[in-house]
Amino acid sequence: MAAMAAAHSSFDHFDHREMAVASVYAEAIYRLAEEKGSEEALLQELESVAEYLDSDAGAAAFFSSPLVDAKTRARLLEKAFRGRASELLTDSLRIVQRKGRLELLPVIVAAYRACHDQRRDVVDARVTRDVRVGGRVAIPAGSVVHGTVTEVDYSPTGAEARHTERPFALTFALRQTLSGRWQVSAVTPTPPAEP
Repeated sequence: MAAMAAAHSSFDHFDHREMAVASVYAEAIYRLAEEKGSEEALLQELESVAEYLDSDAGAAAFFSSPLVDAKTRARLLEKAFRGRASELLTDSLRIVQRKGRLELLPVIVAAYRACHDQRRDVVDARVTRDVRVGGRVAIPAGSVVHGTVTEVDYSPTGAEARHTERPFALTFALRQTLSGRWQVSAVTPTPPAEP
């Protein structure tokens, strides 16, 4: 996995109740994927399905509409995915559909991604200053970066986490929320020392 990539789904535009329900499904699905050693593969499959539904309003409406009979939806899900996608994806979609939560699939995918990232110490952060490499802007200020934390220094007021992959390093200023979770508050790019 590339250390820096384009921003991916976040919970910013989802309802809190949707997030709570989706997180339960995502966590259960993630544990099953973990048992099979297929967390990354399932993430890619889930994101592909979410992208497809995002790009095809008709399919999204069909799979989430209360007007579509549950048996019909189940039959079509089975036909669309069984043998074309992993058993874990197909079975997970069937369970979500059977529980009447298929309309939450984009939120479940975002929650699965968050679960995946949390277990791998991966963070998203907004860059506060241009990252320059060789006199050129490699990452402009305002960009969202996605990377693995490689080092953390704690202090009474917060923490600093660093990602030190070349061609630059990032320092993440972290603060602990009331719930005890760590949140990125700022990112400072630091070009690596010249050899």
